[in-house]
Order: sequence, then structure tokens, then C-alpha cells
Amino acid sequence: MGPAQSALALWCLTHDHLKYHEYSDNDDIGAAISLAPFRPDGRPRIIVIEDFVAQGQPFSKIVRDSCVWLGRFMQLGFDMGLPVELASYATISKHLTGNPHSKDAQLRAVLNDRYGGKGTKKQPGGLYGVKDHLWNAVAVAAWYVDRQKQIPQNGANDL
Repeated sequence: MGPAQSALALWCLTHDHLKYHEYSDNDDIGAAISLAPFRPDGRPRIIVIEDFVAQGQPFSKIVRDSCVWLGRFMQLGFDMGLPVELASYATISKHLTGNPHSKDAQLRAVLNDRYGGKGTKKQPGGLYGVKDHLWNAVAVAAWYVDRQKQIPQNGANDL
């Protein structure tokens, strides 16, 4: 999530795959969330957002504006009657890689191993089209899915 644009990953819990992803202006992400409040079985979706954690650094305008959008996305979920859950990068990283301080490249490697990589245009993989900020959105979704399945920390090695 950023001050102007954010990433969205819509995950299919039934078949454990990435169903839809988008990196767009925050207003467009909010619209995408509001268009699909329920799963096909009629149960509500859940909004899971990567939370901000103070890192002991100055609080910049970018961080402030991003926090405002975090709150707006949370409120959108609440207004739609959806559950909203927050998870820090460190929590997600520790779960997926075993290291709360892992870098984005390590998260990408774990996600590629688990979901078959990006593939090619002719033979798209499970993560085809995922790039840049979308990786973090997919990592948030994977963390949440694992929690629902009660897969232990660093579950990428246990599958």
C-alpha cells in the first residue's frame, strides 16, 4: 500500500490460487474491493492488509499518506460488513521464510516455489503477471491462507 497506489490480490481459498491481482490508484483498488464483497458460496470475503510498524525512523509524508489509505481501506471493509485483519511485514516474512527480516527477493523465491512461478505468456504459471508491489500483496494472501489451514511457521518448506 502506498500513498497513491496499492496492490490487491484476490485469492481463491477453495482452490488455493491467485484469482485476480491489480496494482492501481488507491481509488481504483477501493472500487475493486467494493465490487466483490461476497464469495460465490455467499460467505463474506475478508480484507487482509499489510500493516505499518514503526521502525524508529522519522514519520514522512509518504508514510502518513499511506497510513491514511490503510484506514480508508479498513473503513471500506467495515462499511461493507467485512472482517478486516492486519499483519506486519515481519509477521508475514517470518511465517513464509522463517526470518522476520527477510528481503523481498526471499519472499518472492518462497512464493514462486509454492505456486509454480510466473511462467510465460504462452504457458502462464500460478503467479503470471505478478511484479513489483504485487509480490507483497500475494505474500499477505499466502500468510492468511496458511493461517486458515493452520500451516505452521515457514510452511513453505512443509508443503
